[in-house]
Amino acid sequence: MKRILIPFLLFASLGAAAKKHDQQATDQEMQPVTRQILQKQMKENGSAKPTQMKHRIVAYGYRRLDGGDYRDSSHYFYSSNTRGTVFENCIENLYLEDGTSRPDSFYRYSYSSINGLYLWYKDIYTYDTADNVITKSSTRTGKVVDHYNTDGTINHTDYYNITGDTLMSSSYSFYNGQKQKIRDSSYSFLANTHVNKTEYIYDAQSYLDSTYSYHWDPTASSWLISSIANQDVDINGNVILKEFASGLSGTPFYYRTELDYNAFNLLVRTVSYESSDGINYAPSYKDSIAYNVNNPVYTHKSSYGWNRNSSNWDITYLREYHLNAAGNWDTAYYYRIDQANNNNPTYLEKDIITYNSYGWVADQYGYWYDTATHTYEATPYDINAYYYEDYDDPTTIAGSAAEETVAIYPNPATEQLIITTTEGQALPVTLTDLAGRTVQSTTLNTRVVLDISMLPPGMYLLKAGNEVHKVIKR
Repeated sequence: MKRILIPFLLFASLGAAAKKHDQQATDQEMQPVTRQILQKQMKENGSAKPTQMKHRIVAYGYRRLDGGDYRDSSHYFYSSNTRGTVFENCIENLYLEDGTSRPDSFYRYSYSSINGLYLWYKDIYTYDTADNVITKSSTRTGKVVDHYNTDGTINHTDYYNITGDTLMSSSYSFYNGQKQKIRDSSYSFLANTHVNKTEYIYDAQSYLDSTYSYHWDPTASSWLISSIANQDVDINGNVILKEFASGLSGTPFYYRTELDYNAFNLLVRTVSYESSDGINYAPSYKDSIAYNVNNPVYTHKSSYGWNRNSSNWDITYLREYHLNAAGNWDTAYYYRIDQANNNNPTYLEKDIITYNSYGWVADQYGYWYDTATHTYEATPYDINAYYYEDYDDPTTIAGSAAEETVAIYPNPATEQLIITTTEGQALPVTLTDLAGRTVQSTTLNTRVVLDISMLPPGMYLLKAGNEVHKVIKR
């Protein structure tokens, strides 16, 4: 299943990925509040590597195996050994969701039937001495500059155009003594006017209680209320009720979501309601989630829509996940439910997920379901491949550093790459370009020479066993 990588949103998180059409539909069926809470609770299942040697992602590629085409490719480049990647669980890893990667540059390639794989955009980042992002310059969205307070919170953010020479707007943030945001606002320099502002109210336990959003009315030169959001939290800190009222300056509409948890404080059900008057609510959507005891990586998820004609819940999508010994997904099944066929499932596909020696996702293979034989096909039709590198983190003092067993020289090179290893066993070697295409492959025993004289100049990734090295061809 294809993942479409959203660019790094380092001021929020590394954005992630949409899937191929059917899986994407199941994601869209999941309510936003369900996704938000699942992501939060699964952070408890993290497995950081407890040594000085850290692991970080350097490339991702999606390829159709039935046609051989590369459809997506993304590459990450770092200059600092204090900046890497932390995936809290296998789901963040699969969808490349995280907020701790700090690359110097990010290249995103996309695919078209006319041009094949092409560079869609690139993002360039600069950092302060605390490794906070100062500037993100994107060929797709423009330049963003963060300005920090002395306590590490963001004071304001400036947004520039694509060329980075015109300040378009700024957003400003204000905090209480606990570094909780209490107000933010934005101003457009192009229109020379206020745009919107939001106020945040907290309860006695410092949980977010209410949010008030306003927009600026230039005619009246005043702020008008746009929406109000409220939430209730139980004694365990779980959000059990969320209410939202929109269109308050015009035609209002109201939403309400109730949330239930099991004995391990894991979300098991969300039910959403809608209302036009804020009094009479009608059911709209429901998500149900199941787990293996107290493991927050869920094993089943089903989505429902309310049938107003029958006054019943109609199941629309179903997912089933099998876990490996580490408690992470190793097999995923995706179904669509056909109401016209007695709610029988339509089998969509099966995914097999493999992991490297660090427990990070290495590959994900997709298999179509054959309706003629009523079995999944034996040969995968696509693959998501993930590439990583090790790096020394001087800020981590626990454990001891793992030594690299593969050496490459000269690097940069013009004619040949000499690759040696002390591994003591044969290692598969692949050399890929920035588009994710394999340009050479071989087997490394103790020493091997690659002829790269005919390759175009540029950067390549050489994978030998579990190690990934950057190679420069001049």
